Amino acid sequence: MNVQFVSDERGEITAVQIPIEAWREIERKIKAVDASEWQGVSNEEIAAIEAGDRDFAEGRTLSNEEVLLKSRALRKKRA
Repeated sequence: MNVQFVSDERGEITAVQIPIEAWREIERKIKAVDASEWQGVSNEEIAAIEAGDRDFAEGRTLSNEEVLLKSRALRKKRA
């Protein structure tokens, strides 16, 4: 396979170019794996996962540390 590397001004590799037919084969394999991973998952679960992905992409999520801090604050209020 003819692979080409793209580098930045510092010589760091930033991308790889492969022939389009190789890419199409990779995409086909990814889609097959993705489809098999979703077997047995309900539509509601898929919708919840997709909603979580959207929230993450749009910055509407908290880090683990932020969740722990909020949890501790709530526990103090209840005590």
